[in-house]
Amino acid sequence: LHPHNNVVFCDATWFHKGNRNGRQEFQDGPRIQGARHLDIADIATTQDIYPILNPLGLTTMLPNADLFALTMDEFNITNDDHVIIYAKEGALFTPRAYFMFSHFGH
Repeated sequence: LHPHNNVVFCDATWFHKGNRNGRQEFQDGPRIQGARHLDIADIATTQDIYPILNPLGLTTMLPNADLFALTMDEFNITNDDHVIIYAKEGALFTPRAYFMFSHFGH
């Protein structure tokens, strides 16, 4: 599907409200082989961990650089990789994932 080793597919399916669960849909498939699932709530700057960066306790604040870097390490994504972000139909926060990668220089 992707002939170059530096292409990484990232499923950014995430739903703010409703009955759909992006992680569950990723696990249930179908999905692109080798894709990673990015749940923006999992890497958000939460108030309990970063009270100064999120004083209002918002649930999906942009992660700080360290948290984003740790997530990329966990996903085995490097700055040399070409990341393709996609999502299931109805996942309205996919552009947010693109913005996050772009914000951190990826």
